[in-house]
Amino acid sequence: MGRQRARPVKSSRFSTARGQRLLAYVWFGASALLFVLVFALTLQQRYGNRDQDVWTWLLGCIVPTVTLIIGVIVHTAQNTRADRSTVSALAFWVAMGLSGFYLTLLLALLVLHPLTSFTPLELLQKSAMFLPAIQGLLGVALGVFFASKRTGDDD
Repeated sequence: MGRQRARPVKSSRFSTARGQRLLAYVWFGASALLFVLVFALTLQQRYGNRDQDVWTWLLGCIVPTVTLIIGVIVHTAQNTRADRSTVSALAFWVAMGLSGFYLTLLLALLVLHPLTSFTPLELLQKSAMFLPAIQGLLGVALGVFFASKRTGDDD
């Protein structure tokens, strides 16, 4: 019998630059959408005289992660070997999935309050029971994504 050729193994690595760009697009786009939405709700006086509480909630939910992503992108841009580096594909997709879930949850908390018995502000306050846990998991996933970076020389 003839020899069977081995199938090429799909790479379990993902371009660092591409992964960072995709995460940045998701986070910057969703953050802009959330910002515009809260701005519009503020103009409609949806939160009464508690606008500052809503802005504090929103910024606390998005600024730490956006700052981390900007910092890593700037650091990577200064690294001349970064264009050849790769990251774990699994770590990237976990970070992307948790990012999508978290950002969708933030949007839902802002727009779905009519389906609850809570006022808009009460719903945001109640989210403090579970959002920190999800944000923590997201932080770990992003940390693993960025820490799994290797250059072609490391292989």
